[in-house]
Amino acid sequence: MNTIRRLLCVVRECDDRAVALLRHADALARSLQAELTLLNVLPELDPTLRLMPHAPPFSKLAEDRRTQRSGALTQLARQAGVNAHRLRLREGIFFIEVIREVVQEAQDLLITNAETAAGLRRFFSNEDLRLLRKCPCPVWLLRPERPPQPRRILVAVDCGVEYDKARSEINRKLNRSLVQHALALATANQADVHLVNAWRTLSESYASTLLSDVTAEEQEQFMGELQHLHEESMRSLLADLAREGLEQALSFVGPTTHVVRGEPREVVPALARELDADLVVMGTMARTGIAGFFMGNTAEAIIDQLHCSLLALKPDGYETPIAL
Repeated sequence: MNTIRRLLCVVRECDDRAVALLRHADALARSLQAELTLLNVLPELDPTLRLMPHAPPFSKLAEDRRTQRSGALTQLARQAGVNAHRLRLREGIFFIEVIREVVQEAQDLLITNAETAAGLRRFFSNEDLRLLRKCPCPVWLLRPERPPQPRRILVAVDCGVEYDKARSEINRKLNRSLVQHALALATANQADVHLVNAWRTLSESYASTLLSDVTAEEQEQFMGELQHLHEESMRSLLADLAREGLEQALSFVGPTTHVVRGEPREVVPALARELDADLVVMGTMARTGIAGFFMGNTAEAIIDQLHCSLLALKPDGYETPIAL
């Protein structure tokens, strides 16, 4: 079941949050029997330093800075009780260098602390969103107010019954990956798992025109039938996953399912708050099914409202636009 063999832990600052992050990443790597790599990205040195009188050579400044940061990270790892034999330093723009490390080293999971979106009405920063949009491997952003070991995991799946064959196949593969990752983390942390499928209805204005000759009772009956179809689709998802090798994990974790009528951008954050979820697992794919450079509006609207940690996955076939 476990598809995580290489885990990349990105340390942004050498502080107490980083110590907690390292301990969590190390424990997770051990439980998954994954190889752990620590990464820190240094911003490029200001080129005007070359113009300072009596300044040492620019290459010497860069080397001294790398040595100093490497020592600080080694000390941080020692404080966290983590073996830092795979410690990497890169220089450049943060999200670009992180993604290059992911691609070049074929990392299976990126884990880092979420940044505070200062002055913005959301819980993740622009730097976080850049990683979510363009990183090809799953990205786990840890919120400081949530325990790093999740107790309750909410997985947002899409069991829509209205899609064509091609889109349904994309959804099936992404749903499987979402549930598989959640089960692996739940098993490692003895966490509860909840699966939610939020299904849309016709907008009121459109429905009133389209169903103008249909009574309110008949409309409600139609919505009830749609609810039943989506519930059947959720059961089919679990049955398919069991047949595809996840039966033991599903039996061990025993996920709770929620099929809710409403907009995903409203249902998922609301249910996360209701359950007091520590982690939301979701795909970052536009509902058109096109794996492009940016997340869909629905995904970003959900992320902007989350108060917990987030694990975001891309669909199969996604290629990052970041050049190596």
